[in-house]
Amino acid sequence: MDSSCASDSGASGRRRVRWAGGFAPHIVAGALVLSFVLRSTWLDAAPVFCATRRMFGIPCPGCGLTHSWVAAAHGDFVEAFSAHPFGPLLMLAAATWLVLRLLRVQVRPWPVRLERSFGLAFLVTFLAFGVWRAGATAFAVL
Repeated sequence: MDSSCASDSGASGRRRVRWAGGFAPHIVAGALVLSFVLRSTWLDAAPVFCATRRMFGIPCPGCGLTHSWVAAAHGDFVEAFSAHPFGPLLMLAAATWLVLRLLRVQVRPWPVRLERSFGLAFLVTFLAFGVWRAGATAFAVL
């Protein structure tokens, strides 16, 4: 049995499914399928769902990821990278992770310190990009 698919007993005795083995593969698969089904023209006509953009008029760090994934799914990588520079890379990582999960490939675990360092570096870079883009947008309006 794969340890990421195992259940844990919580303090209350109820069983809960771990995230990586439970719902995450379904969510990632749904997002990838929608990327191929949706069209960029449909997204342009859709309302803005981002609370940050609606309330403050500036994009959050994740704004543009949907457009980026849809453009990448349809082979328009110029549009994909211009919508969000991390979009195609995140899409590739999500697809790779999903395929490995479906094939039940046992990947040798990274040292926890390396995994945390990589995750922290990605998070800081992602947020720094979001702050830079929000600042650039805010100053462009002034």
